[in-house]
Amino acid sequence: AAKFSSITPLKLVFEKPIVCKKNDIAVILKPESTTIRILGSGKIL
Repeated sequence: AAKFSSITPLKLVFEKPIVCKKNDIAVILKPESTTIRILGSGKIL
């Protein structure tokens, strides 16, 4: 089983356009996929 040192809660945002604040972590999902695929995550500069 995977072990995590820390878990950060995610906030799901459905508004468009997506508004991001500095230092937020954005996780990009593929909604058209039948299984959720995470494309990646990155910190907003």
